[in-house]
Order: sequence, then C-alpha cells, then structure tokens
Amino acid sequence: MQISKVTLITLGVSDLNKATKFYEAALGTHPNTSYDGVTFIELPGTWISLYPLERLAFVADLVA
Repeated sequence: MQISKVTLITLGVSDLNKATKFYEAALGTHPNTSYDGVTFIELPGTWISLYPLERLAFVADLVA
C-alpha cells in the first residue's frame, strides 16, 4: 500500500500582501516572497502557497 502525503497547499487570496502578513504572524514563520506574485510558506513536511485569487481562478479555468 502506498501512502500519499500532501506537500503543497495553494490558497487563493484577495490581497496577497495582507494574507502574507497574516500567515507570517499566525504561523510564526518567515515567508518566501522572492517569486513575483506568489508567497511560499514552509512548514514541517509541507508548503503553503498564497496566490492571488483572480489569477488562480484564471489558471483553474484554463485547466478545467
């Protein structure tokens, strides 16, 4: 039996800067903002990415 593990969770956010500050304070970890238009937050064993909601909706529509 193979066990799957979630390694990345992407959240669509309406305000990337506000969300970045919120998650930095709430999780107590420094986010990686070195990529334009997305924030990555490393947690033990997984990552959270914060992505602008309107851009995520656009990408999801292209994929669906």
